[in-house]
Amino acid sequence: MFSEVEAKVRQSLRWFDRCEWAIRWLRLRVCPDAGESPGVLLIQIDGLAYRQLETAMSEGRCPFLKSLLARENHSLSVFYSGLPSSTPAVQGELLYGTRCAVPSFSYRDPDTGEISDLFHPDLVRKVEGWLSRQGEPLLAGGSSWSNIYSGGAAKEDTHFCISDIDSELRPRNLVRRLAVFILFPVAIVRVGLMMVSEFFFGLLDALFGVARGQHPVKEAAALVARLCAGIALRELITIGVRIDLARGLPIIHANYIGYDDMAHRRGPGSRFAHWSLAGIDRSVRSLFQAAHGSTRRDYHVWIFSDHGQEATRPFEQVHGRSIFDAIDEALALAGDPIAPKDSDLEVGGLPQGRGYQLAHLGPVAQLYLPIEPDDKQKRRIAEALVAAGVPGILIRSGDRLLWIDDTNGHFVEQGSSIPALQSHPPGLAAIIVEDLIRLATHPDTGHLVLLGWGLRKPTITFTTENGSHAGPGVDETRGFLITPPAAGISRKLLLRPLDLREALLSLVRDRPFSAPPEARDPPAEIRVVTYNAHGCCGNDGRISPRRIARILRECKADVVAIQELDRNRSRSRVEDQVLEIAVSLGFHHVFCPTVIRGAEQYGHAIFSRYPITKVKVDYLPSVSLTWWREPRAALWCTVQLGTRAIHIVTTHLGLTPAERRAQVNVLLGPEWIGKIPSGESVIFCGDMNFQPGGYCHREVLRAGLEDPVPPSMKTFGSTVSVVRLDHLFTSPDLKVREVHVVRNYLTRLASDHLPIVARIGVGGDQRAPSQKVRS
Repeated sequence: MFSEVEAKVRQSLRWFDRCEWAIRWLRLRVCPDAGESPGVLLIQIDGLAYRQLETAMSEGRCPFLKSLLARENHSLSVFYSGLPSSTPAVQGELLYGTRCAVPSFSYRDPDTGEISDLFHPDLVRKVEGWLSRQGEPLLAGGSSWSNIYSGGAAKEDTHFCISDIDSELRPRNLVRRLAVFILFPVAIVRVGLMMVSEFFFGLLDALFGVARGQHPVKEAAALVARLCAGIALRELITIGVRIDLARGLPIIHANYIGYDDMAHRRGPGSRFAHWSLAGIDRSVRSLFQAAHGSTRRDYHVWIFSDHGQEATRPFEQVHGRSIFDAIDEALALAGDPIAPKDSDLEVGGLPQGRGYQLAHLGPVAQLYLPIEPDDKQKRRIAEALVAAGVPGILIRSGDRLLWIDDTNGHFVEQGSSIPALQSHPPGLAAIIVEDLIRLATHPDTGHLVLLGWGLRKPTITFTTENGSHAGPGVDETRGFLITPPAAGISRKLLLRPLDLREALLSLVRDRPFSAPPEARDPPAEIRVVTYNAHGCCGNDGRISPRRIARILRECKADVVAIQELDRNRSRSRVEDQVLEIAVSLGFHHVFCPTVIRGAEQYGHAIFSRYPITKVKVDYLPSVSLTWWREPRAALWCTVQLGTRAIHIVTTHLGLTPAERRAQVNVLLGPEWIGKIPSGESVIFCGDMNFQPGGYCHREVLRAGLEDPVPPSMKTFGSTVSVVRLDHLFTSPDLKVREVHVVRNYLTRLASDHLPIVARIGVGGDQRAPSQKVRS
């Protein structure tokens, strides 16, 4: 009753939802009747290394992300970026399935012959055009926010992406931004206040930077980036994604770049960069709540960082001269007339010396020589560059790849050991070797690849910044991935963009769940769940058997007793909720109808990963004087665990004390639990509608069953739990190792009750039941 009131209130408030108003005003495309279809919200926190995330959570910068791990049972994994460890390469692999899509962030455009970078839309469109011919776009039908590529999203659903950045000035998009100002005035005022506050903090930080010798113009540019990317863009993305969630788009990819921009300027571990994480954390919380509150799709929220950053120092600051001077000296020492001495060029806006071209935006630089040198010439130049202070050089020597550093040259091939990669775990080092080979053989890679990562030298960058990424460093290659329970992603030693892509495609395509193979050996323990699903109708008014099945998967349930399920009822879209849950889980099932009206049925069921046999189904006694007349019944099954069988008896008792006393006495009597031989295992569970300590509870304990659930655990209601009406009793031979009530954002929304999960030890054989009674 209370949940119906809450659902009505939520539905009434939805009429005032500003996202719904935005959909109507702007005539945005929605996905109708997709409430039971899965969707994905993929949130990217650009440039945040696994180690920096742990530091931020320990310092209280990311309280919501920390709560996902502590209270929502999410998993945190290392996410390997691949090489180069930069956003264009990671997103190329994630969105299109192509590893090493680009050799570095800046390189020579093969069409123009000029040095360019992936801040230029024309080059990005060329790369994405090639990528789209390599694999299926991940974001087809969805939306892309603040990414390098559109990922297959339609033009009207591509926002602040470099591939289509010029479209932001189109009239339609300007109207959208204006609508945001009209529909979200409180958010806009909040953004304005934050920008004013951030301006003064940023100005103070910039003045300190100038006092430490930083260039005033670059400090001013950093302040502008701090305001635009760190606040304005972040809030616009958050509002826009909330609208897309209300539309029910199948997949949404949002990228927050504020931390990455600030980490480049001050360093990945600086307070300047970590300051931005608190705002990003608040935005993630807002989107998480909006995703689970969407009525048009069943969203899963995945959070990741594409790469990390290394704390670096500019080459010029370390060695007192520019990288161009070092290259000039190396070419002179090599003694080879690679280019005429008077051929100084200006190519792509970057100063070039002696006819060569250098793409050097970060710690991976591409050196293009005017003529193809032979292997001996390349090695002499590489050794001279290492002597000039470059930590490492990659060159192609015939059909092989050579890494040259101050420890000598090392061939990079399958199974090879490179000293510069010793700080990586062996498994990761082997994968990095594969990606180095792929990077060096990319058609747009330079004749020599300059690396800022080395074993004995400090990590350097070839541009002016204090945080960098693109190379094979420990932090820059180790991002993070936060996934919901039972996410279905493979648990490898390392997860990379291709693994994430495969899991997301599987989820969006809604591939059918395959039943787990029957275990030959009996399990040592099982997880038993009892749950009143309230007709799969949540407190948001949404009817969703899929959501109930998702909760059970996240509980890692083996045996489940669910009360209040519908079959073919008009109030629940004439669906067979029992069958839908069973198919989604891949479980065996038995149903006990308590209300039958023609083809419509209502009752409770038992689901099991292991073979299940129905023993008895029967109605329980009722009394005439009750304010809610509803037939009550019980279901008795056995679950076969190898040669051992466990009796499961589940029910949903009446609402009045007299009803419950009569029904409990029958269930404990000789026709039900009292008939089970004393040496056999019993689990008695369900929505009993009585509290611990009362008459019925004492009678169950007096019958020899045990209650492993502490009295302090409450199961009703789900939003604010006040009492425990759900119970799980066990026979003394079953050892309950853990029991808890699942209380997270999903369970608080999915029903008016919370599920009880018990981890029960069942080791050892027991003979099958000696007798069966059938209804």
